[in-house]
Amino acid sequence: MVRRALFAVWLTALSGCVIGRSARPSLQESAQGPLSAPVTGSPIVPQSTPQDGDEPPANAKPGATWVRGYWHWDGVRYVWQRGRWQSDAAFADAGSRH
Repeated sequence: MVRRALFAVWLTALSGCVIGRSARPSLQESAQGPLSAPVTGSPIVPQSTPQDGDEPPANAKPGATWVRGYWHWDGVRYVWQRGRWQSDAAFADAGSRH
């Protein structure tokens, strides 16, 4: 009984979440096309590193190679991925897969 009541509440709540028009657009509205202006251009890719730079630390890590940082698109904007030490063994493993 409780399940039925919860299901009825859930179904009622979902029915109010519909976004849209109550009627189909007229031929004149359809002929006008989308109401908003189309997006043109592309995201601007940063061409330089952030202000603090991306230099490897002064003390080298034995058995590792410095991998420089890079700009990464996260789906919304470009974010800076800092440089890091990468184990030489990881490079060897990646090379053997190709």
